[in-house]
Amino acid sequence: MFSLTLFGGVRLDGPSGPVTGHASQRRQLALLALLATAGPQGRSREKLQTLLSPESPTDSARHSLANAVYRLRTTLGEDCIQGEGEILRLNPAVVGADVTALEAHLDRSELEEAVELYRGPFMDGFHLKGSREFEDWRSIEARRLGQRFEEVLEKLAARAEGEGEWRKAAGLWERLSRHDPFNTRFALGRMQALAKAGDLGNAIYVGEGHARILEEELGAESPPDLMALLEGLRTGGWSARGKEEGRAPAPSPAAAVAEVNLGVAPGSGELAEPEVRREGVPEEVPAAVATIPVAAGGAEASRRRARRLGALAAAGVIVVALGAAWLWGFRDPGAPLPGPDVREPVVVLPFEVQGSGPELAHVGVQAAHRIAAAIEGANLGRAVDYRPEGGGQAYSERWGRRVVRETGAGTLVRGVMAQRGGEVEMQAKVVRASDLGTVWTLGPELGSVGDPTPVLDALLGRVQGAMGMYLSPMTEGWTAVGLFEPPPSLEVFRMAGRGLELFGRSRYDEAAPLLREAFARDTTWLPAALWLGVTYSNLSRWHERDSVWAFLEARRERLYPGDALRADMVRAWGLGSPEEGVRSAQDLFSVQPIEAYNVMLALVRARRGTEALTYYTHRDTVIFQHRTWQAWDAVAARAYHMLGRFEEELALARAGKGREPRYYLHWEREVRALGALGRVPEIEGLITESHGLEIQGAPVRLMSAAALELSLHGWPEEARAYAERAVEGALQWPDSLRPAAAAWNLHMDMLRILGRQAEVVAIYDEQSKRPGAGELHYRILGMRDRILLGDTVGALALVDSARTQPISAFVGSGWPKAAPLYHGAHILSLLGRGDEAVAMLREAMNNGCRLGADEPLQWYWAPIKDHPPFQELVKVR
Repeated sequence: MFSLTLFGGVRLDGPSGPVTGHASQRRQLALLALLATAGPQGRSREKLQTLLSPESPTDSARHSLANAVYRLRTTLGEDCIQGEGEILRLNPAVVGADVTALEAHLDRSELEEAVELYRGPFMDGFHLKGSREFEDWRSIEARRLGQRFEEVLEKLAARAEGEGEWRKAAGLWERLSRHDPFNTRFALGRMQALAKAGDLGNAIYVGEGHARILEEELGAESPPDLMALLEGLRTGGWSARGKEEGRAPAPSPAAAVAEVNLGVAPGSGELAEPEVRREGVPEEVPAAVATIPVAAGGAEASRRRARRLGALAAAGVIVVALGAAWLWGFRDPGAPLPGPDVREPVVVLPFEVQGSGPELAHVGVQAAHRIAAAIEGANLGRAVDYRPEGGGQAYSERWGRRVVRETGAGTLVRGVMAQRGGEVEMQAKVVRASDLGTVWTLGPELGSVGDPTPVLDALLGRVQGAMGMYLSPMTEGWTAVGLFEPPPSLEVFRMAGRGLELFGRSRYDEAAPLLREAFARDTTWLPAALWLGVTYSNLSRWHERDSVWAFLEARRERLYPGDALRADMVRAWGLGSPEEGVRSAQDLFSVQPIEAYNVMLALVRARRGTEALTYYTHRDTVIFQHRTWQAWDAVAARAYHMLGRFEEELALARAGKGREPRYYLHWEREVRALGALGRVPEIEGLITESHGLEIQGAPVRLMSAAALELSLHGWPEEARAYAERAVEGALQWPDSLRPAAAAWNLHMDMLRILGRQAEVVAIYDEQSKRPGAGELHYRILGMRDRILLGDTVGALALVDSARTQPISAFVGSGWPKAAPLYHGAHILSLLGRGDEAVAMLREAMNNGCRLGADEPLQWYWAPIKDHPPFQELVKVR
C-alpha cells in the first residue's frame, strides 16, 4: 500500500520507501491531493482539468490529465485511481492519505488521534507552476484544515483543564501558539495552564516572549489582558485558584471554547458547517489601533460585550464552510448572480431542530420571530416571519423554492439547532433566493438549554450584521459564495460604512477614526483593517499604515478569498508597479465582476486610458460605493484628461455634478478640463462656489489644480495668479491637514510655478533632517530645484548616490523603494542627458515607481518629453 502525506509538505511513500520517477512529479502529486480531499464522491475530469491546466486549451488539458492518470497507474497500480464516466476517485485500499485519515478520526470524535496527524500546514511549500486556480484551492484547504485543527486542540485543552490536567493543557496551548504565534489568546491559555500547574517561572517567560514577538514582528503594543496577567504572576496577585486580589477570577480561555459539531447534522443529510466565532480575550491589535481611545459609547459597548461573554461559552475564528469554498473555487465567474432587491421581503424560516430535543421547537419559532423583528427594526428591509402549515419541517431545496414562490422572497434566513447535553447549539444561514445558494453560515453559537436567550441574542447580532452588508446599496451584488467576510454586527458594519462613504468622498481624515474604531470593536473582522490601512496610506501616515499591513499579513490565511484578493490589489497599488495593480484588480474582477471599477481605476493609474474607458460601460450593471456613479465618472474623466479629450472630460464632470452636486472630484475634474481649455472666467466662478464642498480646503485645492493646468497649456500669467492665491490659502489650513500628501505636493508645485525654487530647497533641507525621513530622498527632491539655481555639480553627485546606494536602503522611509532612482532620472533629464535619464527611469519603474495619471509630464519631464525613448517608455498618447 502507498501512503500520501499532505500535512507539513507533500510526500508519497511506498512499501520500500519514498516513491520516485513520474509518480513523484508535481502534477501527479497535485492530482493525488485533489482526489484524496474529494473522498468517495471523487471529482469530475472537467474540474480537475480546470485546476491543473487552467491556461491550456481544452484538448490539451484533457490530454495532460489523461497522461497524469496513466503515469500514476503505471507506478502505483491500475486500481489506484478508479473512474466511472467523468468522475475519478482515489482508491483508499491502494493509496492512503493523512488528510483522509484525519477527517475520518474527526467524524468518529477521535480528537487526539486526529491532531497527531496534523504535522504542519496543508501542502506546505508545494506550488504548481502556471495554475493560479490550484494555488487558490490549496490556500482555501490549508485555511480550512488549519482552523479545524485549532478548534480540536482548543476542545482538547478545555477537556484537560476540566479534568485538572494542567501540564497536558499547557502542552496543547503550546501547540496552538506554534500554529499561530501572534494569537494572544493562545499565549494566555498556556500561561494560565502553566501557572495552575505551579510553574510560575515558565508562565512569566511565555508571556514576556509573546509580548516581545508582538513588538518586534508587528510593532504592536501588548494587549491589556496579557499585561494584567503578567503583572499578577510577577507580584503574586494571581493564585492557583484563579483569583486576583480585589478582582473577580479571570475566565480561562479554554472555558470559552464551544464544543464543535464535526460530523453530519442528524436528519438533514448535509454537512454541519462549523463556523466558530472567537470571543473572550481579544486578539492583539496593531499599535496604530490599540492606542486609540474609544469614542463616546465605547465603554457601554465594552460592558455589553462583557455581559455577553459571561453568558456565552462560544469562541473561535470564522471558518469558511467546505461547501462554500468549493462553490467559490469552481464556479463560473461570468455575470454576477442577481442580488437581493430591497422591495423583495426577507423571509425568516422557523429554526429546524436536529436530533433529539423536540422541546426546542418553540425556541425555533421564537428565533425566527425575533430575527424578523430585528431586521425590520433596524430598517434593513421588509421581513416576514414565515409560519408553514403543519409546523416546521426539515429544510430542502424543494421546500425552499416553494417558500420563494409563495412569498416572493429575495432572501431567506434559515437556521438549525440541536441539544448537546445541557447545551443548545444554534446556527443560521443567509440564503440567496435566486438560486438558493448559501451566502453565509453564521455560528454555531452555544448556550444553556435552560436559558437559550443569550445564545439567540448572540446569533441575532451576527444575522443583523450579515443582512446589513447583504442589503446595503454599497455592497449590493456581493453575493458570491465564500468571497467576502460578513461583519460581526450591524453596529460595526454601519460604522465602517460611514467611514467608507467618507473615504469615497476623499475625506480621509474623517474616515480614519470611524474605520479605526470599527476595527477596534472587533479585531476579527479583517476587512475593516484592510480599509483602515488604505486610509492611512492616503493620509501619508506611513508608520500606522505599515502596522496595519503587518497585522493583516500575519493573518492572511484567515481572510476570505475576495478580501485576500482585495488586500493584494491595494498593496500592489501602494507598493508595487502599475502593472501589478492592473493584474491584481483583474484577478479580483475575475471572481467578482462588480469589481470592474477597480480595473478601470488601475488602468488609469497605469496610464492605459483607452483600455480603462472600455470598463466604463460596466457602470450601468454593477455598483461601487455610490449608487449615483460619481466614482465611475471621476475616474473616467481622468482617462479623458490623460488622452487629451478635455471637452469630453468637462461634459462628464458636469453630468456627475448634476447627480451629486457636492462631490469634490467632479469639481476638480471640471476645473482641470477648463484649465486645459484656458476658460478662466468659468474657473473663477467654480472656485467662488466651492466653499460648501464636503472636503477641507476645497477652494485652495481647486486653485492649485487650475494653476497646474494653465501652466501646462500656455497661460503662464493666469497660472501664477492662481498659484499665489493657493500658497496663501494653504498657509491658513489647520495643522491636521498639513501632513497629507495632497497638501505637501500642492505647496511644492505652486512654489515652482512661481519660480520660488529657493523656498522649495529650504523646505526639503528641513525635511531631510527629520528622523526617519529619508535624507537622500529629500535631498534628491530638492536638487531638481537647486539645478535651476545653478548647482549642477551637486546634482550629479546625488545621481551617483542614487545609483550606488542599494535600493533596500530606501525602504521604510515611507516612500516607494526606488523613488531616489525616479527623481535621479529627473535630475538627468533637467541636465539634458536623455538616454541616461530614460535608463534610470526604466529601472525605477521596474522597481515600483510609476508615472501618475495626472502627473504633469510636460512640467516634470519637459527637457526630454519629445525624446523618442521617453515617449516609448511612458506610452504618452
